[in-house]
Amino acid sequence: MIDNWNIIEKLNNHEVVEICDNEVVRLSDSILSTYVFYKAFIDEKSSVIDYDRWIELFIIDYNDEIYSKLVDVLNAFNFDEIKDRITFLINPVKNKFDNNFIKLLSFF
Repeated sequence: MIDNWNIIEKLNNHEVVEICDNEVVRLSDSILSTYVFYKAFIDEKSSVIDYDRWIELFIIDYNDEIYSKLVDVLNAFNFDEIKDRITFLINPVKNKFDNNFIKLLSFF
């Protein structure tokens, strides 16, 4: 099995990613960051992280960041082509939170 943290440390050494507080990894390039986010969370063929579960875990503390990243994705990719996919991904979260509190869900 591949040790993901070792891979992340190697990427950090090559300045592809930045490790923050030894627990958060941030891509150094914003365009690359948006693309990787899309591929890891949104794209039907390549997503490896459950977007709805991720939102559920982090929405209270990181609502603005989640909203900002979603805006980046919507700006970088054709909104009309990915709207249905994103709606499908966030629908499970809608019932668990007050829509007035979470601006992220206001898009949908």
